[in-house]
Parts: sequence; C-alpha cells; structure tokens
Amino acid sequence: MQLDRNDAQLLEMLNRSIRDLQRVEDDPQTMTFIARRLGNIVKHMKDLREDLQPRGKGNGKLRPDETTFRPAQPSA
Repeated sequence: MQLDRNDAQLLEMLNRSIRDLQRVEDDPQTMTFIARRLGNIVKHMKDLREDLQPRGKGNGKLRPDETTFRPAQPSA
C-alpha cells in the first residue's frame, strides 16, 4: 500500500513528535519542571475546593441577603 503525499508528511510529523517527546521524557530537568507545575495546579485546585466549601454556622445554608443577586442599575 502506497501512502499519498499528505499521509507521508503526517506520518513523518508524528514520528518526529514521538522522538521529541521521548527526548523530553528522558530529560530530568524537564520532568522536574513538569512535576512542579502539576504540583502547583493541584495545590490551586485544593485551595479552590476549600474556598468553595461552606463554613460557619447554619450548616452551609446561605443567609437571606446572600441568596439574592441584584445586578447594578445602569445610570441614566
């Protein structure tokens, strides 16, 4: 089976990408950088989760003044 020109270019691009990713995978500095970035993302997600947790009295129920949203009135 013969590949047309576009398929051959796509196959070569995929092969090049795989080789590049294998080089990155073998580089300890890159892996350290990625691990730190992932750690930061996880930390931010945990912080966000804690910020979204209900706290205080009332078992997480909002007070009446917190349940209504009033958009700003445009000035005339």
